Amino acid sequence: MIVINRAPTLTVKSVGYVEDAIRNYSNWIGEYPYPTAQAVEGPKNVMSGGMEYPMITLITSPDADEPRLDGVIAHEVGHNWFYGILGSNERDHAWMDEGVNTYFQFRYEAAKHRANSVFGDMIPADLKSKPLDEFLGAIYGTISSAIPMDEAIETPSADFSSKETYGYVIYLKTAVWMYIVELSVGPEKLEQAIKAYYKDWKFKHPYPEDFKAEFEKQLNIKVDQLFDLLKKKGKFE
Repeated sequence: MIVINRAPTLTVKSVGYVEDAIRNYSNWIGEYPYPTAQAVEGPKNVMSGGMEYPMITLITSPDADEPRLDGVIAHEVGHNWFYGILGSNERDHAWMDEGVNTYFQFRYEAAKHRANSVFGDMIPADLKSKPLDEFLGAIYGTISSAIPMDEAIETPSADFSSKETYGYVIYLKTAVWMYIVELSVGPEKLEQAIKAYYKDWKFKHPYPEDFKAEFEKQLNIKVDQLFDLLKKKGKFE
């Protein structure tokens, strides 16, 4: 059951956004196991566009246009898989939730709208006309070159010097890392590993070593170099 608790400012298309998020994340990662999903609009929040809870996403960006609202809903709904069902350690390994989820959010936004929540209206029309892989390649290339990424991804949440640094590294640098993994092993192999990771570790609270071991088990290759990047300070070369 899809439920929208809708204030007048929330677009009537939000029901479809929740449905699309659940459908896509279920296809990419694994089946959504809960009987309901809700989106609730709250007061505008300058700190974030929304907040996740199991089966409920709070949307705090009433002024968002349709692609941005769709992206916010997809991101917060997506937390059901990583924060909720897998239940990784958000304090010590926040990237396993926020960052991996952002990678899938970017995929969702790009496939559906040729949009990206980082750049919004700054994306030129000619880039929007590109095939999906070229569009995402340009988005990740720009993020890699333009966004500060000084700290390592594998940094405990409390050790970041500011909320901005936390956001750049945990959300964006991790999404870039996931894209590097995709390019390295191929999208089909990445999806295979993610689906197996979800199937084998849901409701079991996995750690980074479990994530890595699942990749090696599924792909039958060593991924030390890829996972060593999680401890790399600065931008990826």
